[in-house]
Amino acid sequence: MQQETDALKSVWIPRSASVKHLILDLIDNGGGNEPMDYYRMLFQKPFLEQYVEFKKVPEIEDEILRKSMFWGLKSHELWFQKQKQNGEWEKLKVGQFSKPSPMFCADETHPCGEVEFQPFEHQFNGKISIMLNDGCVSTCDGVTWLLASQLNAKLYGFYSAADSAYSRLRIDAIRDAEVPAGFILKIHPQRADFHPDLLVSQDVAVTLSVDEKGKILSGKPLPLKKFVPIHWDSDYHRDVLKAVLNNKT
Repeated sequence: MQQETDALKSVWIPRSASVKHLILDLIDNGGGNEPMDYYRMLFQKPFLEQYVEFKKVPEIEDEILRKSMFWGLKSHELWFQKQKQNGEWEKLKVGQFSKPSPMFCADETHPCGEVEFQPFEHQFNGKISIMLNDGCVSTCDGVTWLLASQLNAKLYGFYSAADSAYSRLRIDAIRDAEVPAGFILKIHPQRADFHPDLLVSQDVAVTLSVDEKGKILSGKPLPLKKFVPIHWDSDYHRDVLKAVLNNKT
């Protein structure tokens, strides 16, 4: 990942001043990677990423499960401990959500949100158009939201999935002949190995994707500049690109 962004940066930075219109094709982009270096090539001021609220559930007190919910980020753990120390966490009832915190943290030595990301030195000041469909999920949703809300990017195509849940836990039903029901329920990190006697499992979201004020973003696709219908016998990338290029505003 770092090698990829370093290579792109070496090409982008020297040419950024000459780019008047950047078109990003995020059709069927399943996300999955941290996008901060991409943002740093576009933003001209310090910034924070999309925000998350953590649900107060008993499982968050378990260090292994909490580490899973925080994706192992030390900054989130520092943020959590600060919430407990200042009494904010204790004010919450079980089932309520925390105050917003950035999904990604700029400095692992500080609680998440206290330090902003710094942009790279570039000269891009053009417009941004994003090509989308409902295959844009996870980090792709976050990128779309941040560029649209902060850099006025225009969206074309079909509505994105609006599914950027930050973290989930997994409920496993495991066969156990010694209990009357014949199975027991266990809660594990989402990506933990499966038990050999697993019957069924279910991932459960324990976060809300929000903006810095706590407005819920999950399940709410952003408005499109131009809706492009999907036809089974056409190239959707080509159709959406044509819509972008035909728009003169």
